Amino acid sequence: MLKRRLFYLGMLVGSMHLSMAQTDSTSLEDLSLEELLNVKIVSASRAEESAFEAPLSSYVITRQEIEKSGVTSLPDALRLCPAVTIKEVSNGVFSITIKGFENLPTHQYSQIVKTILVMIDNRPVFDYLSGGTLWQNLPVDLVDIERIEVVCGPNSPLYGPNAVNGVINIITRKVSNDGVYATANQSIASHSTYIGSVGLGYKAGKFSGIASMNFNQRDRFAKDEYYRPTNDDYVTLDTLFQPQLILDNFPRPGQAFKKTSGNLFLNYTASDKVKVNLSSGINDSYALFPLAATSGLSTFTNQSKYIGLSAEVYNATAQVSILNGYQGLVGAFKNFGYKYNNFDAYLDYNVKIGKKLSIRPALNYQEAFVDDREFTVEKNITGVFNQSATMYNVGTSVKADYNTKKFRIIGALRADKFKFPDDYYISYQAIGNYKINSKNILRVLYGKSNSGSYMGDTYANFVTATIPAGVMGPFPMLFTYQGNKDRKLPICYTYEIGYRMQVSSVFQADVAVYRQEMSQFTKDVLQDPVFDMSTMVINAVNKISDLKLKAVQQGTTLAFNFVLLDGKINFKPSLTYQVTQLSNYTGAFFTQSWNPTGNVDSTYKKKHTGSPDLFGSFYLNVNPVEKLNININGNYYSASQMFTLSNQVQGSPFRLVEKKASNIPGGVIMNAKISYAFSDMVTGYVSGRNVLNTNARQYFGSDRIMALYMVGVSFTY
Repeated sequence: MLKRRLFYLGMLVGSMHLSMAQTDSTSLEDLSLEELLNVKIVSASRAEESAFEAPLSSYVITRQEIEKSGVTSLPDALRLCPAVTIKEVSNGVFSITIKGFENLPTHQYSQIVKTILVMIDNRPVFDYLSGGTLWQNLPVDLVDIERIEVVCGPNSPLYGPNAVNGVINIITRKVSNDGVYATANQSIASHSTYIGSVGLGYKAGKFSGIASMNFNQRDRFAKDEYYRPTNDDYVTLDTLFQPQLILDNFPRPGQAFKKTSGNLFLNYTASDKVKVNLSSGINDSYALFPLAATSGLSTFTNQSKYIGLSAEVYNATAQVSILNGYQGLVGAFKNFGYKYNNFDAYLDYNVKIGKKLSIRPALNYQEAFVDDREFTVEKNITGVFNQSATMYNVGTSVKADYNTKKFRIIGALRADKFKFPDDYYISYQAIGNYKINSKNILRVLYGKSNSGSYMGDTYANFVTATIPAGVMGPFPMLFTYQGNKDRKLPICYTYEIGYRMQVSSVFQADVAVYRQEMSQFTKDVLQDPVFDMSTMVINAVNKISDLKLKAVQQGTTLAFNFVLLDGKINFKPSLTYQVTQLSNYTGAFFTQSWNPTGNVDSTYKKKHTGSPDLFGSFYLNVNPVEKLNININGNYYSASQMFTLSNQVQGSPFRLVEKKASNIPGGVIMNAKISYAFSDMVTGYVSGRNVLNTNARQYFGSDRIMALYMVGVSFTY
C-alpha cells in the first residue's frame, strides 16, 4: 500500500510540474474530417497506406479514440473495433476473438485464443506455451500506444504462424517535435481499481526516445464467490470442502488483476530511407485465469523482460527480439511454473520492378526455450514439463504486389519448417482489389494459414489426478497429461468478398462477407489404460491427439463511420453475424475402451454455440464546445454456450447436460466518459465502464461483470 501511494504521489507531483509549461501537443479537440476518415495502416500489407485502400478487411483504433472513450486497458480498447468479440473474465482480465471464431475445438476452458497473432511494432508477442496471447503479460499499455491495427483474414504468409484468422498490431508512440514530450494519467475507480501511467520523451534532430511506466490494479467484482464445478454453483470460501486448495489457487483471493510495466523506446531517423529503433521493457503481472473445468478459476503470474531491435535501410527491413522470464500457471503452486526464453528474427528486402510491381522475399526464425527443472526435478516433484525443452521453426516467404490505378493484385507464399511436428507447412494468400473510382473499392481474398507449434501441446507431461485403490477398481490409478510431438497443426482456409465506399464527404461504409474452414484440431484424449506390473498401478494418459473435427464459419461484418458537424460528432457502429457448423463433432474425448458409446470415433454434425451469432460495437463522440467532450461506446452480443468437461456426456448420439456456468447470456456493455480540458495540458474526466451494470458472467466459471465508475486527470506537455 505504501509503495502504491508513493507511486501515485510521484506521478501527481511530476504531472503538476508539467502543467506549468507550454505545450503544442494534441488536445481533446477532434481530428480533421480527412484524418477521421482516412487513417493510416501498415499491418495489411507491411507497407503504410490508407486504411480505406487496404487490401484486407482491416480497422484502426487511434490514440485519440482511446483517450476519448475512457478505455482502461489495451484489450479493453479493442471493444471499439468491428469484428472483434470481447469477453471479460474478471475486472480487467479479457478474452479477445476476431470474427467470433473461438472455443474450438469444443470443451475448451482457456480464454487464450490461438488463431490471432498479436504484435507490438511488428514484433510477435504470442505465448509459446499455447500459442495465444496473455494480454496481462504485454509490457505496453495505453500510454505507449499510437494506434491499434486489426487485420481480419489469413496473414500467416506475411507474419508467420498464429496469424490464422487475424492480426492485432500495436503501434507505439514516437516523439514528433523537437524538445521534451511528457504525459501522465491517473485514475481511481470502484472495486479498488487504480490505474496510472507516466511517459517522458525527448527529440533532438534525428534522435528521439520515450520512457514509460504503467500501473494497473483491480479487485474482483465479487470477492467472495468461487465456482464449484461438482455442484455447478457459486459458493463462499467457508462452504467449500477444501478451502485451502482455493487459497492455493488464489494467493490473493480478492484481487483480479495487477500489472506493473515499463518501457524504453529509442529511435534514430537518419533519413526517410534509414531508420533504427531499439525497444526494451519489463512486466510483472498477476491475473485470474480459467484453468480447468474441474478446478474453476486459478491465477497466472508473470515476470519478464524484453529487448528488440529493428532497422529499415533503403528497401531492407530487419528485426530481432528476445523475451525471457518466469511464468506461473497455477496460483501458489511453484511446480506449475517455468522459466522461458523466446527469440524472433526477421529479414526482408523489397525489390521494386518499375512503378507497379514490388516483390518482397523474407526469412524468419523463431525459437522458444522452457525449463522447469528448478521447480520440479531438483525438488523431486512433478510439474508441467519436468525438463528443459526447445521449439523452433524456420520460415521463408515471398510476396508480390502489382498495383495500377484501377487494379491491385497481391500474392504471398510462405513455407515453415517446424522442429515438432517434423514437417513443412505451406500458407498462402491471393488478393484482388478493384478501384471502381476514388470512392468505391471492391476486394476479394482467398488464403490458407496455419497455426504454430507450441510447448504445451508438445512437451507437457504432468499428473492430473491420483485415484486410490478401491475407488475405481482394486488398483490405484494415475492420470497424466502428455503432449505429442507428432500431432498435426490446425489449418484454416478463408474466402472473403469486401466492399468499401465513401458514400459522402462525411460517411464511409465497409461490408465483408466471408467463409472460413478450419480443421486439424488437436485435443487431449483419454487413452486406453495400461497396467504397470512393477508398481501395481493403472496408468491412464490424456494425450494430445488429432481430431476429425471440422468447423465451417460463414459471416458478414458491416462497419460504418459518420463524421458530422465539422467533426464535432463522430459515430462508428458495426455489426457481425456469423454461423459456425461443426462436422465430425464428438461430445467425448475417450478411446473405445474407456467409453464404447461415447468416444472420439463416434461423431456427428452440430451447430457451434461457443461464440455469439450476433455481436457488434458502437462509438459515439460528441464535442459540443471546445473544451468539453462526451463519449459513449461499447459492444453487444447474443447468447452463447461453452462446452466444457463439466458438461456430462450421455447416450448416443451424445447429449450434453446444460450447466448454468457454461450458459453465457447475451447483453450490452455500455461505457461513457465526460472530459473537460481545463487547459492545453490538464484534462479532468469521469467515466463509467458497463454503466448499465450487466451483472452477468461472460465466461465459463468466471466472475460476474459489474459496473466500474472512475474519476481521473491527465496531463500532457
